[in-house]
Formats: sequence, C-alpha cells, structure tokens
Amino acid sequence: MLRVFGRREVVVRVRSLLPALLGFVSLTPDLHRTTSPSSPGDLAQGLRVVCAFSPRRAHKTLLLLEGPQVVRLKTPRDVFALPRRSGGRTVVMIDTYGWLGLVGVLASLYLRVPLVVRLRGHPFRENRERLAGRSGLRPWARFLAVSAMQLFCLFSARLVLFNSSTVARELASVVPERRRAVVHNPYTEPGTNLDGPSTGSRFPEGGLRLLTVTSMNLASKVDPTLEAAGHLARMGLWDELDLRWVVCGAGRHEERVREAARRLGIEGRLVAPGRVEDIGSAYEWGDVLVYLTRLDAFPNVPMEAMMRQKPVITNADSHGTREQVFDGVNGVVVEDLDELAAALRAYAGNAALRERHGRAGRELVEQRFSVDAQRRAMGEALEKLYVPRKGRR
Repeated sequence: MLRVFGRREVVVRVRSLLPALLGFVSLTPDLHRTTSPSSPGDLAQGLRVVCAFSPRRAHKTLLLLEGPQVVRLKTPRDVFALPRRSGGRTVVMIDTYGWLGLVGVLASLYLRVPLVVRLRGHPFRENRERLAGRSGLRPWARFLAVSAMQLFCLFSARLVLFNSSTVARELASVVPERRRAVVHNPYTEPGTNLDGPSTGSRFPEGGLRLLTVTSMNLASKVDPTLEAAGHLARMGLWDELDLRWVVCGAGRHEERVREAARRLGIEGRLVAPGRVEDIGSAYEWGDVLVYLTRLDAFPNVPMEAMMRQKPVITNADSHGTREQVFDGVNGVVVEDLDELAAALRAYAGNAALRERHGRAGRELVEQRFSVDAQRRAMGEALEKLYVPRKGRR
C-alpha cells in the first residue's frame, strides 16, 4: 500500500477518514502511560515505545522494556492523542494481530515511526493447528483475517522480534536478517496452568516419576505423549521402571489421555489431573520433565522445570525447545521412542545424573534466560533501528 500511494498520502488518508469512524465507537480518551526507571545496559534515554499488546500476554514483553517511556494503546482514539515529538526517538511495537494490532499499525503511520512486531511462535502453523476440529465460517474468517494481518506486518515491519531462533530461521525468506532479532521470553515464576476447573494436587506414588505440563487444546502437543505412553507399554517399561506419569493441563484433548490410560491398562499410573492450581507442587513431585511436542516456539514449561533443577527430555523435532535443552548437559534429546526408553532407564538408575542435569539446567536459565539477560537483548535489538545502513548517512 505504501508503494502505491506513498507514505505521506497513506497517513493523510488515514487521518482524514478515521476520526469520522471513531464517532460510532465508544472510546476511552486517556492514554495509559508507564515510565520505568532506567538502569545501566538498558535502552538509551529518550526512547518512547508505543505498545499495542494483547492484555493476556503484555506482561511478558513489558518486563523487557525497562528504561524507555512506555505508552500503551487501548483504543483507536489513543492514536490521535499521541503527541508528536520533534526530538527523541519513538517506535511502535505490537504483539497481536486483531483490532488492537491494527491500532498499532495506524499509530506507526500516524507518527511516521518504525513498526516493531513481537512474534511469539510460527504464526501460520499455530493458526492452522487451532482451526483443527472447529467448524463453521467464523473460525475460518478469523484465520484468514489474522493471517493477512500477520503477513502485512512481517513484510512491512522495520524490525521483527522473534521469541525463538528456530522460528526466525524458518521465516528467513520472509524476514531477512537485517530486519530480525531474537529476544526470548524470560523466565518468570509459573502461575496457574491453562484454563479450566482446578484440581487438588494429588499425584501417584511410584518409582520414576514423569511430569508433563502442556496445552491440551493442541494435538501436536498431546499426540507425542500418547505415542510415547503406548510405546513404553509395549516395551514393558511401565512395570520395569514402576513408572508414574502425570500430564497436567486442561483442554479438549484431556480426555484422550485418560482413555489411553484405560486402553493400555495403566490407569492410576498415567494420570491427567486437568489444570493444577499449585503447579509448583507438580514440579516438586516429578523426577523428570518429559516435554514432547511438534509445535512449541519457546515454551515456558521447560524453564520452570529447570529452575527447580529437574532434567528435561524432549524430542529432536521440538522446535524452540531445542534452544533450552542440550543433550547430555541439562537433559536428553531423543530421536525416537526407543531413545526415550533408554533415557528413562538411565535416569531411573542414576539419581546423581538427574541431579547433575538439573543443576546445569538451572544455571542455563539464570545465565541466558533471565529478565536481565533478555532486557539487554531487547535494548540491543531496538538500538539496531537507529544504526545507519551501509551506503546511507
């Protein structure tokens, strides 16, 4: 659109049309500002970040924006209440692609400042996954609208902040290196897991205790666990190692775990308690986190387990989880289910190995994925916007 009309003409058209449309919508005129104290190594003084963030996920990125003035957009009218500044530097950052994301794009055009997109995972793969099992026109209409918005943002943003190096590589043909950076979501204390009714913290006693915490609404996060449970049953490992496996999380695939336990004859040993209010008690109960997935970009769960000094087993094609789990250092990366069985045997017979991998995992999170470490990464990424390109003055 900018190539067809020119940036100035687009801004003029948007400014002339939108105020008339805003009269039909009930809007809040106040801006919602926060100014965080600066500290050494954070963003340069004088930077203003105008944010259009999903309310459900805003806290993850706001943690990393200590230093600049942060202005959060909540309504379209907020855009036109923004003061234009002759001095200083301003960027607009969005992490959502619905109505609020559109507000952020309009702010970028209105202020004539760079648009920065915060991308959590692979957008198109996750959108397709969420469509599975749904019927009707509305989900498809939303899928197409959100995908179109994501494509526009990926192509037009001055900078795309990926939450995963894996996803950044996968989208390299869309977002070239000069327009991308990786800033991980930092480790924060775990809260309540997922949606759904909470259950008490009752976990089975046994030999080797395996824990999985995942979203039960996505088949790509549940299917690998069910395949593994069946393979271990066929090998006789449930009895050999006296396994207990708790799979925490609520969602539409939750009952499939219970059905698998009944079918395999391991009820009471393979348990799906739903959403667990005190998720910390689940981590303390488990000996090993088993995190098998085909979708995750950069999940929080492995870091939560690693901070509790638990080793992590994940599959080789677990995408961003491979940025957290290093084979033989803080866990085991398995190529197939036979390797999973071998890893469980090794951990079952060697508590010292579990402890060594657990300590290494905690050190890894503290060094690489702390709030301070990722805050520095955010500052360095935003500073790239103001580094002159080669051939320009």
